[in-house]
Amino acid sequence: MNYRWLYKFIECDTLIVFFNGWGMTEKVISGLKNEGCDVLVLGGYDTQNIDTDVFSTYKNVYLVAWSMGVWFASLVGFSKISNIRKKIAFCGTVKAMDDVFGIPKSVFEATVNGLSERSREKFAMRIFGGKKAYDAVGQDILTPFDESEKELHFWAENASECVDENQWDVAVVGCNDMIYSAENQMNYWKNNAARIVELQSEHYPFGAYESWKEIIEL
Repeated sequence: MNYRWLYKFIECDTLIVFFNGWGMTEKVISGLKNEGCDVLVLGGYDTQNIDTDVFSTYKNVYLVAWSMGVWFASLVGFSKISNIRKKIAFCGTVKAMDDVFGIPKSVFEATVNGLSERSREKFAMRIFGGKKAYDAVGQDILTPFDESEKELHFWAENASECVDENQWDVAVVGCNDMIYSAENQMNYWKNNAARIVELQSEHYPFGAYESWKEIIEL
């Protein structure tokens, strides 16, 4: 698993931990302005264990997760991270593969079984709502194909794992999401989030925000 510092300041007491989506580099959220918070991006998931020591020195920790990162953040357990002030989920649920609450099983399995360079690119286009939007963000947002393939097989092998059902503070639902349907997101979050924000966005929601401050203040 990868730990990438997007921002790291001297003597900072606030940390944003971002659990990334499948096959994405930290470049996917590099356009967000930062106002003095450390930002750590987790991705390239291949284990259920995380190094929590990196979080222990912070007074304030904000957990932000996107897509499959929501499932992974729940899987590792919030109790392992101290001083969490808020947990915010974007365009995903804690049910990675689920016909009612997550990605339908048939879709998930078809993605795994049919994975190729071309199919991954088409998947990325669906994340952003089409080729034009995908081309605008640049292909350096994608991890190398072999890494994405390894990570996808980790998802497939672990997607049925029970996760921490601890309630999230905010769930942002992408109303035009073509990966996790808005209906399935709402099915899950109506009973598992303190507040739901319906956003007119595709699966990629961060174009609607200018800064990390705006996100953690949701």
